[in-house]
Amino acid sequence: MTRRKWFSFIVSTALLVVSAACIAPAFAGGQQPKEERSKPFTAERHIGLGLTCKDCHGEGKKRAVKGDKCLECHQSYEVVAKSTQDIKPNPHANHITTNDLDCTSCHKGHDADVVYCTNCHKGLSFKRTPATSKN
Repeated sequence: MTRRKWFSFIVSTALLVVSAACIAPAFAGGQQPKEERSKPFTAERHIGLGLTCKDCHGEGKKRAVKGDKCLECHQSYEVVAKSTQDIKPNPHANHITTNDLDCTSCHKGHDADVVYCTNCHKGLSFKRTPATSKN
C-alpha cells in the first residue's frame, strides 16, 4: 500500500470512529438526541436560570450532586411539594418522597429525568391541573 493510500485509510478510519462516537450516545439506552428532547435536563434548566456548574457541584473535582445540595436553594421538600401541587398525583408529596427519597432518584442532572414512581406504579402519568383560586 502506498503512503498516500495508507494516509487516506487512516484519516477515513479516524473520521468513521469519531462520527460513531458522536452519534452512539443518542441511541444508547433509548435516550433521545439532545435536539429531539422536549424537556431540557435539570442542569440545562439551572444554567438557563443563571447558575454555574460551581453552584451545584462546588469547587475542584466535579462530583455528583446530592439532594441536600438541592435544598440549599429549593428550601425544603415541603416547599418543593407546594410548588408542584397543581400536578396530580403530586410527584413531590407522596408516600415515597415524604420518606427521604433523594432528589437525584428522579432528577438526573446531565441526563434525562426518570419517574421513580413507575418502579412500582407501571403506566403512571402526571397531569397538570389548572390552578384554583380560594377567594
